[in-house]
Amino acid sequence: MKYTGNICDGCGLPFSDEDDVVVCPECGTPQHRECYEKENKCVCSHLHTEDYTWKGIVNKEAPIPEIKKELISCPNCGYGNPKGTEVCRNCGMKFTIFGKNVVDAMHEQENHNYNQNRDIPDYNAPFTLGEGEGFDAPVEAEEKPAAAQVEELITSVLEGDAQQPAEGDGRINLGGPFPVTDEIDGVMTNTIGNFIGTNAMGYISKFKKIQRGKKLSFNFAAFFFGAYWLFYRKLYKAGIVLMTVLFSLSIIMTPYLMDVLEAYEKILPVMEGAAMSEAQLTALYNEMLAASAPLAIYFFITLALQFIVGFSANHIYKKYVIDHSRKAERLPSKRLAMAYVVKNGGSSILIAIAAYFAQQLLSVVVSGLL
Repeated sequence: MKYTGNICDGCGLPFSDEDDVVVCPECGTPQHRECYEKENKCVCSHLHTEDYTWKGIVNKEAPIPEIKKELISCPNCGYGNPKGTEVCRNCGMKFTIFGKNVVDAMHEQENHNYNQNRDIPDYNAPFTLGEGEGFDAPVEAEEKPAAAQVEELITSVLEGDAQQPAEGDGRINLGGPFPVTDEIDGVMTNTIGNFIGTNAMGYISKFKKIQRGKKLSFNFAAFFFGAYWLFYRKLYKAGIVLMTVLFSLSIIMTPYLMDVLEAYEKILPVMEGAAMSEAQLTALYNEMLAASAPLAIYFFITLALQFIVGFSANHIYKKYVIDHSRKAERLPSKRLAMAYVVKNGGSSILIAIAAYFAQQLLSVVVSGLL
């Protein structure tokens, strides 16, 4: 008997005249010999307990049905069954309840949830609003919240889907919210933004103003935190220089501070009501004034240094960012560029904290020696 025109329940492929077909003696199900030998049993053996009998097309002249490519996963075992299957061909689970194929219905509902507009043609193709009225209507992009845009940008950078530079430009674009043509001192702002990391938009705005010729640019964080801000932004050389200058000044001022403390100890009894002549008070006052003068000078020097750092920080940081960003976008691959940016760019609060404790520890050691 020929089974051409029927579907093998084992593999889902149609039988041809040349196939080696094995027929189950119990249920009469035809199957490719390979399908039978794969499990060494009938592909419908799980249905034998239900007195299952195969029914199919036996007419040799019957046309070969089209293969159904869409497979529906069984909710019990996950096996892919052709759409319309009533019983899972792997575990025997029934898909039809009260005459309705619930598995097919579930599959259609999933597709519906995935694409609510599945019945609307692609917007690139004209569709009809009314009789004889058709046009190409591009779909407006849904506005995403800022958090979603940031997440999309990070994913784009990590997965390598960022916008590529213009043809003929050997630079690597790490991706970001700026156009490829947007640059600062010949470096793409996308590269600069990835390098800066925290508060990138703010610094890029300041860098653009400096590029346009604005000389004065004040950084309040650098003014208040000084060397610690420099270490936070990984400006190690500038941070070490500033910390060394301030630490050296503090060591120079230590003897004068000791003189002030001694003078204070002498005048303390007078403040508590002890008797002292006018000449003694005048001499003690002059002694404290002489010891305090260098400390006042030290105060004004440190304050001046704070203002110098505050006004020069953005310029120093801009040069550092531009130089390193230019190197990053000239590296041979995006992976190397990202590794370079992560290593040299961004910020590190841990390094700033470590610099603070290192200075405090060094101060204690030096004070002990003096």
